[in-house]
Amino acid sequence: MANVTLEEKNRTRIYYLDFARGLAIFFMIMQHAILMHETSGGEGDALLANVLILLGTAPAAPVFMLLMGAFFATSNKGMKNGIIRGVRLFLFGYVLNILRFTIPLLISGTTTFHGSESLSLSFEVDILQLAGLSLIAVSFLKKFAANNYIFPILILLILVFSPYLWGQYSNIPVFIPFWGTESYVSFPFFPWIIYPLLGMYLSKYFVDLSLMEIIKKKFLAVGVVT
Repeated sequence: MANVTLEEKNRTRIYYLDFARGLAIFFMIMQHAILMHETSGGEGDALLANVLILLGTAPAAPVFMLLMGAFFATSNKGMKNGIIRGVRLFLFGYVLNILRFTIPLLISGTTTFHGSESLSLSFEVDILQLAGLSLIAVSFLKKFAANNYIFPILILLILVFSPYLWGQYSNIPVFIPFWGTESYVSFPFFPWIIYPLLGMYLSKYFVDLSLMEIIKKKFLAVGVVT
């Protein structure tokens, strides 16, 4: 197999999507930092804190998950690699919970944090758990990404049936990351998996050089309007 030159590798990059993903990650980090350390938790009179909270919640997570699906669909990574990465991300999400919540709160003697029990925060379902489960799922579905019908139908079915799953069997911990409605579940797999699926479906348009300029202009227009 011939070595890929730096120039050839650069041509495969989709820089405006890299930039959008970078912004989403930045705002999510800032949002978590404010929720954890800003005195009012982003709900006071601090304009900058409120703006960063807004940018780090409503637009950032969907954009991040959509682009994750798009990048995975256009990569040469196989099913095994995607599943392994997904499992690692999922487990690391809980390790991060312990490092950022459980240990500091136990050391400080705090029993509750933002209305939640300190120990229960170890099981918070955040973006990393969602990303891990989504990577596992899209690894199995990647071979169908080029199909024009499977992904739209699957997304529609998930949107329709997800509300019927929410809160079911909530006494069984294994189901909580998938459709839990507990206060510490920020990103349940259903319905959030629709964003990586949509990203995979749209990936063929993102890498189409003839459409790239049109897509960038539309992204810019939507961003200005919103």
